[in-house]
Amino acid sequence: FNTLHTEVCGTTTPHFTIFLDVPPTVGMGRVKERAREKGESISRFDEELLPFHEKIRESIKKYLRSFCITKYAEVDATREFGQMAETVMRIICSRTDIAAVA
Repeated sequence: FNTLHTEVCGTTTPHFTIFLDVPPTVGMGRVKERAREKGESISRFDEELLPFHEKIRESIKKYLRSFCITKYAEVDATREFGQMAETVMRIICSRTDIAAVA
């Protein structure tokens, strides 16, 4: 993952990262449902088997824990959209000078 990150981003790094975490089984289900609803096919990436997606998720989490200790927040993305949006806004407001919008 570090090699890929360096190749893609070079020395550019974000000030803060919000990681919307979802178990691969849930994510894969969402992708398939969305494709079915829109009558579209899923990508080659999304067709990969569960172990592939689990490895990607764990690699990202390991990277964040190792290199972004105080520069990331993990949000449970299995929750309802409105709940996630509120959580993300609270995180953003707590780390910036932006006041929460009621």
